[in-house]
Amino acid sequence: MTSSPPLHHMAQHRAGLVFGLGLSSLIINVIGCCSWALIPFPLGLIALILGILGWIFGGSDLKAMHSGIMDPSGMSMTRSGKVLSMISVIMAVAAVILFILAMMGLAAFVTVFLSFLGLAAAEGAVAG
Repeated sequence: MTSSPPLHHMAQHRAGLVFGLGLSSLIINVIGCCSWALIPFPLGLIALILGILGWIFGGSDLKAMHSGIMDPSGMSMTRSGKVLSMISVIMAVAAVILFILAMMGLAAFVTVFLSFLGLAAAEGAVAG
């Protein structure tokens, strides 16, 4: 005899919600990465928020399913949604890091280029 309550007394699973959050965050993240020049920040932020929510909801629902509080029939879909959310959050963080590195590289290039132009202009002024 198990100690878990009957199925009709368990909380209903939110597998569809968790999977929807994970899938939508991943799709929005990919669209944001592909449209890098258009609107990457708002899409990345939305994907990050949805991914974090899916990760948190998925984790709490899986714990509730394992403890017998929630209906375990949606366990595999909840696990899939949590994994999709984790992938999306990791992609969003990696995109932010790459964006920061690209901006630092651009700033370094502009600094070197402007100093080269300043040096070339100073040499032109001395020669002329």
